[in-house]
Amino acid sequence: MDSQKLKRSKKVFYEFLSIFFAVFLGYMANQLRDQYNNQKLADKSIENIKAEVDRNIKNYSEMIIDHKKQIAAIDKIINQLNKGVSLDSIDMRIDLSFKLIETNSWETAKITQAVAYMDFKLVSEVAAVYEIQEYYKNKIKNATSFHIYEDDDPTNARKGMVKSLKEVKNLIRSITPLEEQLYKDNNLLLKTLNAQNS
Repeated sequence: MDSQKLKRSKKVFYEFLSIFFAVFLGYMANQLRDQYNNQKLADKSIENIKAEVDRNIKNYSEMIIDHKKQIAAIDKIINQLNKGVSLDSIDMRIDLSFKLIETNSWETAKITQAVAYMDFKLVSEVAAVYEIQEYYKNKIKNATSFHIYEDDDPTNARKGMVKSLKEVKNLIRSITPLEEQLYKDNNLLLKTLNAQNS
């Protein structure tokens, strides 16, 4: 009787051990699969951020050049207005377009929790650049609400236009250094991202 109990106990123990081992192996396989999927998500997010940073670098480069041209055009118009040149003969066209700075890849990486599986130092560097870009976007948004002064009296209109143009010029001058810094920061970030994937 004792030998049967012992055999039964051994059998129960081995069945318990085999079930425990099977559950443990299933859990480990699931953990490995999750880790693999999370790493793929992080790698894909880094690739998307790299492409986005590259596009932003091009946009900053173009905006810096455009803003220097805009300042020169504004100076020319102000000079003509101050000299009393007829308003009809002054070319008042100034292209004040601003390129969109992209942040979708970074926002997607945060939403999908891909940042949790990226290198901490890399995440810190990316976050710092994107925070400055957010500040830049808000500054542009707030600063572009100006209007050109208009008045039926030509003397007042001329003075108002000069004042408005100087405000626009000051706006452009105030954001250009930030664009230049963001251009440099994005270039450094791109180098870091490229080194991360090497």
